[in-house]
Amino acid sequence: MDDDPLFKVTDIKPRKRRLGLIIGVVVVLALFLFGSQLLNIYIDALWFKAVGYSKVYWYKFRLGGLLFLAFFVASFLITRVPFFFLNKVLPELTERPKFRISSVEDIRELNFLPLIYRPGVWVLAAAVALLSAISMSQEWPQFALYLHSQPAQVSDPIFGRDVSFYLFKLPVVELVVGWLQTISVVMLIAIGAASGYVWYFEKVRGTLTADIRRRATSAISLAAAFFALVLAVGTYLDRFDLLHDRHDLFTGIDYTDANVRLMGLNAVVGLLLIAAIVAVANAFFMKRLRPLISVAAVVVVVWVLAVGVIPGTFHSFSVKPNELAKEAAFIDHNIKATRSEAHTDRSGDRGEP
Repeated sequence: MDDDPLFKVTDIKPRKRRLGLIIGVVVVLALFLFGSQLLNIYIDALWFKAVGYSKVYWYKFRLGGLLFLAFFVASFLITRVPFFFLNKVLPELTERPKFRISSVEDIRELNFLPLIYRPGVWVLAAAVALLSAISMSQEWPQFALYLHSQPAQVSDPIFGRDVSFYLFKLPVVELVVGWLQTISVVMLIAIGAASGYVWYFEKVRGTLTADIRRRATSAISLAAAFFALVLAVGTYLDRFDLLHDRHDLFTGIDYTDANVRLMGLNAVVGLLLIAAIVAVANAFFMKRLRPLISVAAVVVVVWVLAVGVIPGTFHSFSVKPNELAKEAAFIDHNIKATRSEAHTDRSGDRGEP
């Protein structure tokens, strides 16, 4: 008894050795995977510093890092916050199952979703945020052009916008809208799947009530409203893509685009906005699936007719028989734009203002 020490001494050196070994392995792997890229960055930094443009070189890293941080936080919040409210609307998603193995008669009565729902939501939000941040940070040149754009003092004859809008601003706006469209699709699928699972599980278990159906429909309606709103903005921007369409005679908006297809796109935009309003109203008042299905069917039918069928028919029967006369004004716009661009190039080559 007297030989027993009062305190046991633990040797912490092996732990330090293991920690040092792990750190060393991580450093070696990092150098192996990213060593060449870091070396290229270092060499480029030395060259830009030698010619006096060090700030210009590091600007892309600052802007890219800022975009990564901004879109990571925004994507994470946009993806995660709706599930916080979904938990309030459908508490069945977070209620852990209470059962005993001996009392379970049918495996279908076990609600496994709450066991994976909480970590799954965090993983989904983190994945969407990380992928969005990486993708948008790589588009730093477009954002740099947007931040330093200057008006060209030349407007297009169709929409009346300055040319700089199409060169510098529109690409960034399309990037942001595309990012929101991707998130809206992910949210619609995720919320629809979670709500549908609760609906199906309660139906299988025989405990489905009208209140559960209304709450699930409300959640799906709000997700659909967000999707319809973002899709309306994207469709509005699609109108500007008509300026780049290629036709048999020239490139740009033709007679059919200006008089039929453009009006069709405007009608689709208005209909999508109405669909978003209907979805919000359905979430708070009607709380039924039929209005959502009906308005979605109307949007699809109108989209196909207004953007595809009607313009194609109009071009075949009205424009094609007298195409040169119909397209004369639009061919003239194309020729003037080409001459203006050529004059600008020549002026720049000669050093003229």
